[in-house]
Amino acid sequence: MSEAYFSRDMMDHYAGSVPIVGYLYGFSGRILTAMRFDTGEVARKHRSVGEGQIIYADGMSCILGVDAVVGLVDPAPGGGTRRSLGSSWSVATIRLGRSG
Repeated sequence: MSEAYFSRDMMDHYAGSVPIVGYLYGFSGRILTAMRFDTGEVARKHRSVGEGQIIYADGMSCILGVDAVVGLVDPAPGGGTRRSLGSSWSVATIRLGRSG
């Protein structure tokens, strides 16, 4: 295996990046960044929730900032649609199945 490219535009250190439909989403410092997975070209940068983590499930991204700001976003490299914004000190997780 060899390195495909190197970019200083995605310098994760709090949480890893997430591949979503040809793009890599993650935080470079306090900036949410979307970059093309195949080339490393930056598609978008946004100061959303500050430094944090992102998880993806069922077509939505859950973004949790270290300052307890949480957002639910429909991702798109040109600019996603924010569905919800609130606060939480819980670590973002995905639960499969149903309660009951």
